[in-house]
Amino acid sequence: MKRLFVKILCAFVSALLAGWLGLFGLIFVNASSINAPQKSDAIVVLGAAQWNGEPSPMFRARLDHAYELYDAGYAPVILLTGGVGAADEESEAIVGSRYLRGREVPPDALAVDPHGNTTFESLQSVVHVMRERGINSSILVSHDFHAFRLKKMARDLGITAVFSPVQTENFFSNMRYTARETIVYAMYRLFGI
Repeated sequence: MKRLFVKILCAFVSALLAGWLGLFGLIFVNASSINAPQKSDAIVVLGAAQWNGEPSPMFRARLDHAYELYDAGYAPVILLTGGVGAADEESEAIVGSRYLRGREVPPDALAVDPHGNTTFESLQSVVHVMRERGINSSILVSHDFHAFRLKKMARDLGITAVFSPVQTENFFSNMRYTARETIVYAMYRLFGI
């Protein structure tokens, strides 16, 4: 009886590991497939950490990429997402807006949506902002490792979007973030969070 239990446990652990590795591979490969941006109604920037009112390097990379898309004429509006973190006084969206105003993006080309503390919450809120503003299409800006989950969430919420990723330069950082995304994506598929 004990031997049977050990065999079943080993089979279960092996199946979990195989599933995790398969999902890891899908996310990693998807991260390397770059979508070409298309003319859209808005560029949606997914928030990332801000430090004392300044965007973290990861957030700054997203904001700079959104600025390049805006400057190239891909969309007339940049929609910034991201709520207030536990130890923060300002939302990521407000910090991002201030940073882009510093890059001379006019205030009427910026929309701030500080209502989400997770990717899914941010996208849920974006749906309402897009509806209110008559925005029908968007370019989602985040990091490459985020693409697989972000695309799935956008589809689930009915957001018409293409993805324009910021490339993670460091291979080891990319592997670490992809490993995390594998777990977070599985949690989203299983529990909707």
